[in-house]
Amino acid sequence: MLMSVTLRQDLFAMDQLMEEGELDVAMGVASETKQTAKRKAEKEYFGKRKSSSSPGLLERRRRILALVDADARYLHRLSSYLQEHLNVSFDICEFTSPEQLLVFRMQAEPLIVVISGELYPALCGTEQEMFSDVIVLEDPNAQEAVSCEEEHGTGKVTRLNKFSSSERVVNAILDHCLSCSEVIRVGDKAPQGGLQILGVYSPLTRCLQSSFAATLGKYLSKRSKVLYLTLEPYPSLKDVRELEAEHDITDFMYYFECYPAKTPLYIEKVKVNLAGMDTIPPAKNFLTLRDISGETWQKVFEWIARTTEYAYVILDLHENLTAFPELLSMCDRLFTICGKEAPAAHRLGLYREMLFASGLEEVWYRTIRFRLPHFSNLPTDINGLQHSYFAKHVIKAYKQSTYRVPVKPAFQEVIA
Repeated sequence: MLMSVTLRQDLFAMDQLMEEGELDVAMGVASETKQTAKRKAEKEYFGKRKSSSSPGLLERRRRILALVDADARYLHRLSSYLQEHLNVSFDICEFTSPEQLLVFRMQAEPLIVVISGELYPALCGTEQEMFSDVIVLEDPNAQEAVSCEEEHGTGKVTRLNKFSSSERVVNAILDHCLSCSEVIRVGDKAPQGGLQILGVYSPLTRCLQSSFAATLGKYLSKRSKVLYLTLEPYPSLKDVRELEAEHDITDFMYYFECYPAKTPLYIEKVKVNLAGMDTIPPAKNFLTLRDISGETWQKVFEWIARTTEYAYVILDLHENLTAFPELLSMCDRLFTICGKEAPAAHRLGLYREMLFASGLEEVWYRTIRFRLPHFSNLPTDINGLQHSYFAKHVIKAYKQSTYRVPVKPAFQEVIA
């Protein structure tokens, strides 16, 4: 490596002083020269790392999430939770001190650092360049809050209560990933059998359609990963109505169209757990969902099939959507609840006429139609429905659909 002009001048001055017998002064120049050279080397090294476009280096940087906490047990619990629930391609590294993290930094640069509040000041006090994205887990019992954001440049720093839920930590990490200029991969292990879209729709009202869809999703979630989507304008299930979420499916669809590269991260942020299966909360205003085109829905399902681990998408359908006919055609199997009364039969007949008039005969032939008995005192929550007599009829209808090949009218007798 070529020696800088300043460093050559310092060394020349040191030689001259030693020849003149000024040993103490020469030693001082040598000490200062050593520190200058060290700082310059470190600056050049980290500058090259930061500006490097090497695929291998950037790949390593995308994969590293650093956890720093003096409590090894807390560190291990947090790491285990993140490995299970954070579906992002991070290598999670644990450190019990900032010094360990700084030594590790010489080999690879973490994308995000999650550090306890009591250790954060020590990290800020180093002469090295601050990490670009830091999440500080503050102890609420600490007497003084440390503020280092302004002192250490443009890095993004988020502060959370150390004893807040692990879900909040996951959301904070996803927020940092979404704001990052780099594209970060999520788990992309598509299921071996491919994605199956199971639609549930009935032209009847108050027929337990949503209860059937949710119970079917709960049943299938015991064997594979399920994404349950309700497209009702006004959700009827108690579990769905009580979901507390900042974002809903209209936000997801907007993000999918505007920022497709970061959609895998966004779905990780907006999805919530619903009785053991994933769901994207329903639209707060169904008018914003109504006019989404069938082409956009098709792209969403193709993306889900290609880049996620979902084996099933359960669609709780409603005819208020402009893309309703297209959504029916996208379903691999459809389940329709029928009734014995004359009004119910009339509604079903009109629905059939609509399909045939629209050139959707194959939808009718792929539909499993069945009747449900009258139920009294059904549970109002999904877990309760799963353990009720109602679930037996749901499972029966699903099993009927698996061994029947729904392509010919002869296979479409009503299940009693």
